Amino acid sequence: MFCPKCGGELGEGARVCPKCGALLSMEPEPSDDQQEPVTRPKICGRAITSLILSILFLVPLIGNLLALFGIIFGANALIRIARSRGKLTGTKFAVCGIIIGILGIIMLIPPTAWTARRVLSRLPDLLAQPVIRHTGMGMMIRVVTRGRVSQAKTDLRTIATGLEAYFVDNMQYPAWAKGDQGANSFAGPKAGAYHIHTFRIWRDESEVGTFATLTTPAAYLPYYLSDLFASTRGATYGYYSDENGWILFSWGPDYDENKRESWDLDPDVEMVYKSSISQPSLTLLTCTSSLSGEAYTYDPTNGSISPGDVYRVKQ
Repeated sequence: MFCPKCGGELGEGARVCPKCGALLSMEPEPSDDQQEPVTRPKICGRAITSLILSILFLVPLIGNLLALFGIIFGANALIRIARSRGKLTGTKFAVCGIIIGILGIIMLIPPTAWTARRVLSRLPDLLAQPVIRHTGMGMMIRVVTRGRVSQAKTDLRTIATGLEAYFVDNMQYPAWAKGDQGANSFAGPKAGAYHIHTFRIWRDESEVGTFATLTTPAAYLPYYLSDLFASTRGATYGYYSDENGWILFSWGPDYDENKRESWDLDPDVEMVYKSSISQPSLTLLTCTSSLSGEAYTYDPTNGSISPGDVYRVKQ
């Protein structure tokens, strides 16, 4: 035996080192056979559950709810792992579950808000407003609506630039039409987009002379931009010109394309817009549609679901 402190040799049964005077423990060190076996940490089941639930955000309708539970399970798993003192593992699974869950919810907010808005816009105000107020949908809808309104205004600004470039070359603004001769002719007569004034893209054989549009033969726009608030997929924005000016418009956040009684600027846009007076006119800003009695102009201060269109005029 040797002293653990100075390394000096000790006699059998010695309790004090004769060289350094250190007190010695009489308990023998356990052999390899006597040492407790080392147990491997187990993977936390909630961490695995978190990852699986978060991946299931792709499931239609309930995906956002599953992603939320994935985040909750992941956070709980991290707490349990931290308190286990090395007996549990699975931190990577829990972290991945939380990250995927958050990304899944972010990706699902726009379509969820769009669906909620479409459904709520068809309910009477007495039912829609309490649902928005007491379920927390108002904030989600408001954020998505502001983004879509901003994008619609950007699209209208882009089209307006093409209109002015067309006028410089042709000394007139593009022709407008609706129905079979309009840009939304593909929508069919049952769709609201079919009936609104928009860019003309088809030339009747009975007409005489050449006919040009905003996209052909010169590409002032590569293609007609799609209205974000149109129920008909691919339907372009509304357009009307009285030769000296023009108005571009979107259906707006009330999604009223397929509710004929709620059309705001159409089909009487010819009576609403006049280039002979300063634009936007008081009629556009303050008056209401002759069909529905709803405001022509969308105002975000009137709530998440409020009537009115988003438009741009030649000023």
